[in-house]
Amino acid sequence: MYVYHYRSFDIHPKVISLAILGDERPQWRPNGYRYELAGCRVEFTFPTVKLLDYQQQWETLEQSSNPFALLVMAHLKTHATRGQAEEREAWKWNLVQLLYERDYTEEEVIRFFRLLDWMMTLPRVLQERFDTKLRQYQEERNMPILSNIERQALETGHQEGSLDMARSAILDVLTVRFNQVPGQVSDRLGQIRDVSRLRHLLQQATVATTIGEFIAGIGD
Repeated sequence: MYVYHYRSFDIHPKVISLAILGDERPQWRPNGYRYELAGCRVEFTFPTVKLLDYQQQWETLEQSSNPFALLVMAHLKTHATRGQAEEREAWKWNLVQLLYERDYTEEEVIRFFRLLDWMMTLPRVLQERFDTKLRQYQEERNMPILSNIERQALETGHQEGSLDMARSAILDVLTVRFNQVPGQVSDRLGQIRDVSRLRHLLQQATVATTIGEFIAGIGD
């Protein structure tokens, strides 16, 4: 966070850093960075938003016109339905309906649909059922917002996009926590083709005490 802040400050005169915490640890709320050596001291504090807190504000999220409220709901339900594929499909469908019912542009709908689709992954059988239901929903309401080309792009590019996003997220977390990340980390992450494995490593990146500990865990 501190590194991002001072590098942004090199370009922009006024910068605010805000931490959005998406983990499941209620008491983990870091809000600063401190460093001291030989009489030189740096202290950097920043505001935080804990997405877990919004579990108690679900009705407010449902009624909000802010599109990011949908992403917060998707994040919460992604965590809540881990290992419960049927329930996740039901919540994914509810959130997609909310997305369609709001007065967003076609571009906004496609952009947020992609994020929802990436976050709330489903087994192939349930994903195919979900896609069929989505097509019927669009046809009944004459809402061809996702064109066939977009559908094909989502289908063929979903895996590569998910892999790239997961790798980038891991590197971002490691950079914030340890400042410098050896090149071998990026190389080794690039060899992993399993999205679920990368998501596990993202969790490890948030709790590893040293960069060496994280690197050792890549091969587990």
